[in-house]
Amino acid sequence: MTGRSFLACLLVALMTGLLLFGFSVSSPRAEGLVPDRPQCGGDAGDQIYIAIAHDVFRLPYATVEQVRALPSSDDENPIPAPPDPLVPKGCYANPVRAKSLRLNIDILSVLPNAGLPNATIPYVGLAVMPSTVSWQEAHEDWFGMVCRLNDQPAIANMIPEGFVRCTIRTGQMPPNDRKTVYMVSPDLYATPLGEPLLIRTGLGDLLYGGDSIVDYKLEPDVVIYYQFWIKDLPIQHVLDFDRALRAKIEAARVKDYVWPPD
Repeated sequence: MTGRSFLACLLVALMTGLLLFGFSVSSPRAEGLVPDRPQCGGDAGDQIYIAIAHDVFRLPYATVEQVRALPSSDDENPIPAPPDPLVPKGCYANPVRAKSLRLNIDILSVLPNAGLPNATIPYVGLAVMPSTVSWQEAHEDWFGMVCRLNDQPAIANMIPEGFVRCTIRTGQMPPNDRKTVYMVSPDLYATPLGEPLLIRTGLGDLLYGGDSIVDYKLEPDVVIYYQFWIKDLPIQHVLDFDRALRAKIEAARVKDYVWPPD
């Protein structure tokens, strides 16, 4: 393994750790990792407003699994002060300012007509990530390292067409004996920043559940990350799921939210 490949693997692991750090595998509501249900009145209903970087999302309260609050002073990841800090936190004028957010989502709520099981996606999260972190470059270096370690050349134009796959043997017992990473051609499907989508599978039992990961930057300073079981969400359905998940997130975004001037 080259020094660059080692650093890429280390950076991918560190960035994944940053996303998961601070969340609990036990009872998040009991531990205060979920804000209280906001009492906003009006037409807010059972909704909560949460800010990730400069974006504000209006979400059903029941879908919010955990929140890692932004410290009151965070020079790396500044979020503007709310328009009205005197209204209850989680209402429109005082959104919860979060460094990361974990959502409660199942497959059928995203892909209701794909004939898939109604299984939970163990982890779906959004997080603030400084724009100076080259997330995609680290992932592509990691993909290249897996390809170089593979005992056969990369297999191109597989089913699904447009995917490139690299597989390595892990030395573990089946079904965890192979780790596979897919890179999707941007001509077929790309991240919002126009970069190739990477899908990592066969990773064994992950913290929070799942054996596969998709993660990329939604915006220069916002990352989306989710873990799933490949048996529940087979590789041929991942792009449809990702496309529909993005659409749900975009629909929850509050358009033209006005922050107070600095």
